[in-house]
Amino acid sequence: MIEDGLIEKPFEDVLFRFKFPSCGTLPPPLISFSDVSFSYSGRKQDYLFDKISFGIDCDSRVALVGPNGAGKSTLIKLMIGDNRPCEGNVTVRGGITIGRYHQHSAEVLDEEATPVEYISRKFSERLGEKKLEEWRSVVGTFGIPSDYHLLPIKCLSDGLKTRLVFCEISLMNPHILLMDEPTNAADMELIDSMAEAILAFEGGVVVISHDFRLLAKVAKEM
Repeated sequence: MIEDGLIEKPFEDVLFRFKFPSCGTLPPPLISFSDVSFSYSGRKQDYLFDKISFGIDCDSRVALVGPNGAGKSTLIKLMIGDNRPCEGNVTVRGGITIGRYHQHSAEVLDEEATPVEYISRKFSERLGEKKLEEWRSVVGTFGIPSDYHLLPIKCLSDGLKTRLVFCEISLMNPHILLMDEPTNAADMELIDSMAEAILAFEGGVVVISHDFRLLAKVAKEM
């Protein structure tokens, strides 16, 4: 069969890999908690956190794990200022950019825009005007097939929408990544690429996940 040319060489997909841009290292801490207590009601008996103190810096690779309702997402919201502590202080270093992925990130994309339109509108001022093919190259770097570049985002699968969100976060040039369940719609290829990108990232990382494949690769502290 080989001599007669009846066997074709197996086709190998090009591996999808992305990386976050260099942000440089900054003196610690980038985010600090000092004796922080919090509950949504404001009552001490309801505190999810009581007198907690810690810092997030460029070397941080922190995983937040626990059952639903334990306060993992609440802690992220305290870091970015969506929630205010009932006691204590949360300090964020001036001038840093925080790249945040949350469970509803894909839902706030402009579904009527194409991936190329969405990214070019958001970043043309920062990156300068580019030709269509250059923007397509930016989007394609994050594993979105060329067939989808000029289709409305609503036509993308949840996994491809996740990749578009990571494209957006990367172009923000973040100093810290705050990721809340980033693997929910991710396939194994994206999870592996995500892990490699986090390991190579120069800034701090806090990730909430139940995916031990990701946590085993990136977490230094839990």
